[in-house]
Amino acid sequence: MRFICRDQQQDSNINTSMHSLKRNKKTYHDVSWVRNYLISVYGKKCCYCEISLERPNTSLQIDHFYPENVGKNVPNLQNYVYDIYNFHVSCHRCNKKKNMYNGDINNPPYTGPALSPDYYIDSNGAWQLSNENYIKTHISYKGAVVYSAKYSQFINALKLNGEGNKHKSALLDRAQYLYATQKEIKRCFELANYNKRDAQKEFDKIRKKFEPNAEYSVMIQIHFGKAYKMLENRLQKRISLTMLLNVFIREIWNFISNK
Repeated sequence: MRFICRDQQQDSNINTSMHSLKRNKKTYHDVSWVRNYLISVYGKKCCYCEISLERPNTSLQIDHFYPENVGKNVPNLQNYVYDIYNFHVSCHRCNKKKNMYNGDINNPPYTGPALSPDYYIDSNGAWQLSNENYIKTHISYKGAVVYSAKYSQFINALKLNGEGNKHKSALLDRAQYLYATQKEIKRCFELANYNKRDAQKEFDKIRKKFEPNAEYSVMIQIHFGKAYKMLENRLQKRISLTMLLNVFIREIWNFISNK
């Protein structure tokens, strides 16, 4: 998961427009311009597991961070459930498995075991935008395993660390993606020494994996961020191949050691 830095003023304007519609509030997220706005904010990947929503057999859904059934049981949260701040873009699997009804819903901030990529309700009952450091502090990777001491219930609820066959296991999918990226970077290191043109082509492919809206970009940045920068400098400034290889070896050793 990564922090989504949303435009609070734009969200406020969208929220006002939504609530002025003469339609069932439960269908706000089905309004085309609302969905398009959310997709533009989150990109085409799940805000929880970071899988691409353009994959075959993967559907894009609008998730209510504070569940719809909370409003039925807790009056003070009733007005929040259908706000734009409460809508996130997720995959079908995460939306179905996310269970947030384990928190103290009568005592805000109610977040249950879940971690929001952006907005949450504070103790005064107001929407607040989280921050990047908070999410980085609580969500980390050990190899392809997602780890969080505070939000372990959330990770288990979404089954981010396994369970299911190879087509449903989020852990296995991330591991395969991680090792594939490792091979691509190693190949680019080798090419950088004798074929800069081909190395640049390979690097352009690798670069896309580090973009914020790319699948598993947080995990990739954590494990290969330093090697990526060194490779970028190598192609731009022709730095020592030995230095590159040493950095890469250290990255891989740290990755293996943390498994």
